[in-house]
Amino acid sequence: MKVIQTSDGNWSVIDDNGTILVEGLSNSAAWRWVDRKMGDPVSRSEKVSEWVWEQRTKIIKQEEPRLTARFSKYRGSSSKEE
Repeated sequence: MKVIQTSDGNWSVIDDNGTILVEGLSNSAAWRWVDRKMGDPVSRSEKVSEWVWEQRTKIIKQEEPRLTARFSKYRGSSSKEE
């Protein structure tokens, strides 16, 4: 992938065949797009944020069966009186 500047002053990302993948970006936005598509973290804070999200997701998946069993008795009950 390459980042090129177009005649209108915006930046585009092209693949090796010359096909435009994304256009109309700033220089930094174009490079950020390339980084994301290549799987590279953009910054340390983004890397930390992704790690925290992965850990949170793992915890939720581990606790889901326990929480489902614990709160299953409340399913179907309504707090509104008819």
